[in-house]
Amino acid sequence: MRRNGTGRFSGAAAFACAAIVPVALTCLVACGSAAPVFHPAGEATAPGQAEPAQSLLARFPFPPDVHFEFASSLPSDPVRAAVVIADEDFQLAYYYGIYSQGKDHRYRAYIADATMLASVEETLAGEAAAHEGFTGTIRFFDAFVRPAPWAGEQTVASCVDTSRLLDTDIRTGTVKPARPGTAGRSVFLESDILAKRGGHWRVVGADVTYYPHGQAKECNS
Repeated sequence: MRRNGTGRFSGAAAFACAAIVPVALTCLVACGSAAPVFHPAGEATAPGQAEPAQSLLARFPFPPDVHFEFASSLPSDPVRAAVVIADEDFQLAYYYGIYSQGKDHRYRAYIADATMLASVEETLAGEAAAHEGFTGTIRFFDAFVRPAPWAGEQTVASCVDTSRLLDTDIRTGTVKPARPGTAGRSVFLESDILAKRGGHWRVVGADVTYYPHGQAKECNS
């Protein structure tokens, strides 16, 4: 089931270091084929514990020319489905933090690691100083969930295609030229680590691998 996120939600159940690949990817973690991962110990979820999955994504007032496509079906397991929705909400909140020029702080509610939060806020400040905006579509596909190496944590890995997302000057809407060194970085594998904090799944780490320069060959589609 495709879950779409736009300024106006559509679809049945209605989200990173790199010209927009820079917007997505310079933001979450340091750029490179293997970005650093931050991971505090998470809260364990009891085996077999039922957890209702929210079927609707959080709403953010993106304009109609900005679209987020989540092309993977939700897992049948309610806990894993809840983790996926939390990660997609984080992506929406993060990108809206960029689009709002750092004025919207809802992304903070989806992050539970101080080092990662500081890195995100530093990036958002840089994007605001550059008057960074974007237009077009970002697609998340072939997502899967697996237990993280640390107890109680889950990893959501998604292939991300930003080839239809363009950098703009937020003041004028003018499309910017591609940033130096970003050629071939429109497709990448993003792995987010989530832990249960305060009854909610929150992101505590992120790792980005590019295709074809990294090892994300599974994202060649």
